[in-house]
Amino acid sequence: MLLETLLKQKRGEIGRDDVLKELELLSMLWRGDNIELKTLYVLSKIYAETARYADAFAVTRAATRLQPNAPESRQAQDAASALFVQLYLGPKGDEMAPIDALGTFYEYRELTPIGRRGDEMIRRLADRLVGVDLLDQAADLLQYQVDKRLEGAARAQVAARLAMVYLMNRKPDRAIGALRSTRIADLSGELRQQRLLLEARAQSDVGRHDLALDIISNITGREAIRLRSDIYWASRHWREASEQIELYYGDRWRDFTPLNPSEKADVIRAVVGYALAEDAIGLSRFREKYAPLMSGDADKLAFDAASKPVATSSAEFAQIARMAASVDTLDGFIREMKTRFPDATARAPLPDPVSTGSVPDMPKAAPVSALPAIKGERRASAGQ
Repeated sequence: MLLETLLKQKRGEIGRDDVLKELELLSMLWRGDNIELKTLYVLSKIYAETARYADAFAVTRAATRLQPNAPESRQAQDAASALFVQLYLGPKGDEMAPIDALGTFYEYRELTPIGRRGDEMIRRLADRLVGVDLLDQAADLLQYQVDKRLEGAARAQVAARLAMVYLMNRKPDRAIGALRSTRIADLSGELRQQRLLLEARAQSDVGRHDLALDIISNITGREAIRLRSDIYWASRHWREASEQIELYYGDRWRDFTPLNPSEKADVIRAVVGYALAEDAIGLSRFREKYAPLMSGDADKLAFDAASKPVATSSAEFAQIARMAASVDTLDGFIREMKTRFPDATARAPLPDPVSTGSVPDMPKAAPVSALPAIKGERRASAGQ
């Protein structure tokens, strides 16, 4: 039946869908010899070609258990390993939903390359999980890398990613712990600056505002200015917070392009800060600069109400002040950090496992698994 089906496919008498149905039926009916093994091997190739990646890994695993030393089993295993690399280090994985990618990763984690490429695979998967707010799962992956896998500057760099995830997940104390446990003296300027900014934000979020300001006292740049504004705002130093926002936008008021929503929120917050500080000069200066750029009736009304002299006792101003205070400054900080420190890792072109069936070169084996254990389950070793 196997040879007949493959012959019909070669002659063009049946399509791939029909071939798949015949082989799936055969794999259930025929057990225990080379026919089952060859059927599983052909199925693994078809599943890979049709983006049924989990099924491809499943039949490969079945073939390996059936006859681990058979040529078909070895070829299927090589192709599965290369496909796994493509999914998590190449563009193929973009087709999978992040939660499916995580599930498939853990189910077939024995295919993870040993060493540096496996570590990079984990970090990229963590980035995808962050993109869909699976922050706990991403943090678990990165924390394991920091605790068990990495050393030196690489460990410090991944710890900065981990701290960012902890901040996004409202766990600033964990972010501080990740950064403190990975401090080293000889870090590059860029990485050192990134870690200081993250630590300052985390310290501010736990209420240590003066310490946060000391940490970034010698750092320049837009992201540092914005962070100082956020810290001053959190510590109720209204005038200083508004002055930093004004410094952050510089000559933006000379550009008559209407403000975007995030810029409007910052401008209104600065106006509220000057008003709360009863800084009439700052309020007048800011009103003159930014009133012409406020578009939209609601935003204009809010700006006018907040920037009117001697208006801090009005109910309207109190409502605007509450709105400004409720603005989540963390979103702006994260956005600024991603712009300033983008991920420098580029996706290298990898061979197509479906067409080549080859495995990319792997570095020497490391003594520790690249993956954390799943809660409630024994950790599988790479050799299983």
